[in-house]
Amino acid sequence: MNKDGIAWRSKGGQGVTVVGSDVRSGEWKRVSRLFQLKLSVKGGVSYKFDGFKEQDGEFMNDFFQKHFKIELTEANVSTKGWNWGKAEFDDNNSAVSFKVDGEVAFDLPLSEVLQCHAASKNSHEAVMKFHQDDTAAQADTQSLVEMRFFFPSGGEGENNGDSTGNFVANVLKGADTTSASGKGILSFEQVPTLVPRGRYDIEMFGSFLEMHGKSFDYKIKYTSIVRLFQLPRPDRASVVFVISLEPPIRQGQAVYPHVVMQIEEKSESSPTPNISEEMKNDPRMKQVATMKTDPVWQNLARAFRYLTGKKITPPRSFKTSNGGRGLKCSLRANEGFLFPLEKDFFFIHKPPTHIRHEEIIQVEFLRMNDTTNRTFDIQFDLDSGQVLPFKSISRDDYSPLFNFLIEKGIKIKDYDGLSSMSSIVAEEKGKKEERKAKRGTNTEVRLKVARAMQAEEIESDESDVDFGDEKDEDESGSDDSDVDSSEIDSASDEIIDAVKKSKKDKATDDTKNKNQKRKRDDNEEGEEPKTKKPKIEAEVEEGEVSD
Repeated sequence: MNKDGIAWRSKGGQGVTVVGSDVRSGEWKRVSRLFQLKLSVKGGVSYKFDGFKEQDGEFMNDFFQKHFKIELTEANVSTKGWNWGKAEFDDNNSAVSFKVDGEVAFDLPLSEVLQCHAASKNSHEAVMKFHQDDTAAQADTQSLVEMRFFFPSGGEGENNGDSTGNFVANVLKGADTTSASGKGILSFEQVPTLVPRGRYDIEMFGSFLEMHGKSFDYKIKYTSIVRLFQLPRPDRASVVFVISLEPPIRQGQAVYPHVVMQIEEKSESSPTPNISEEMKNDPRMKQVATMKTDPVWQNLARAFRYLTGKKITPPRSFKTSNGGRGLKCSLRANEGFLFPLEKDFFFIHKPPTHIRHEEIIQVEFLRMNDTTNRTFDIQFDLDSGQVLPFKSISRDDYSPLFNFLIEKGIKIKDYDGLSSMSSIVAEEKGKKEERKAKRGTNTEVRLKVARAMQAEEIESDESDVDFGDEKDEDESGSDDSDVDSSEIDSASDEIIDAVKKSKKDKATDDTKNKNQKRKRDDNEEGEEPKTKKPKIEAEVEEGEVSD
């Protein structure tokens, strides 16, 4: 709290900001064993902050009087347990309070109401139904689904205008009933989703979205969305869009704190906004109406930004050695990509893991001393006691990652030793690039040989000499640090000489074979030539037989 207002933030990143000049009134009341601060702000919105102690009341009252010129009123909660009383609406029809003997038993924000109607024609009973979504902090969490109010005929209520019809009309003025039936404002069909797995039709309404899949459906309120991430995969063929939730959605015992969608970069969509008369005055609809034919991932990101009011977080400053945004690695036994962001790290996709910079106690680099390894590991030690190991990161990405951690002020274990190792890795990388620049490419050698062979009128015969692709030094294991362009020229000349010699020897063998064949043909036509039998000399000792 300060002179400008009040800010509150949960551990998961959910936040509330109240500008001091917007505060209209404040209440201080006991709820259970602790106390609650209720603030009503401009626009009819109310915020409740629970968990204060009794001795905090005097300080809070002085603070609000000094900075906001507002005096906190003490309110009592009815503890009589009566189920009859009086329903009162505030000035903006944003909430309804049920009072018993002049004290508030409970109050309800009308923005949470989905429908309100009479139970039947000429009925004295009003039915109020509330928005439901699939986010829950715990598996056994219960939610308020429906309430019914009964207005007896001829009672005091009718004389005061609190009849069933008037009650329903007042509730509907402040209720969010735009999504009670009909189409949503925007829809996207068959969006590939990695978590939860499947293809879902996404329909977006004014205050929530629905995901319709083959087996399951989910409903998510925009107030449950904490962060939005847009992460380009290194293959540059698709974009990953992540929705972080607090609380998470549940399906049985499965918990999904992040919804991960993977969308092809080239697929396009032409959204057609369905804006009702009631929603035309909503400032968000002006932005929605500007959407046009674009890639699906761009239109989906715009839709979430316009309707939820949340900013989208993309990778910005970090780049890998090959210009990508994500580090290929493994989290335990699962392969994926780790994206270093300005205030976070995010691993996709199994399991989707979000790490805030402020949670990290230190980062440890492993397997860096062994220069024969082409990869290394890192380990995140978090303030919660959790340890996250990311393995098999390319050694070429050591320097970009090391410099990124230093830039963001994240503590690195054994910093002095690793800083010298960083210079060694950078020097090795520089030598490697220099060798590649000096070494002629396979295409250059082929062109040089082809030009020389054309000048000598020699046909190329790849069955005699195989010009295979050159192997990179990392694959072959050889050291080509002394190879330069002069050696390429001499190697090309040796190849040409080998081709010439091979052709000359082949021509000589062909001539010799033709002469022998001609001689055999002549012998077949004339008499059979006399052949001189070889003289066999052998010494035979007495008593032995010679074959």
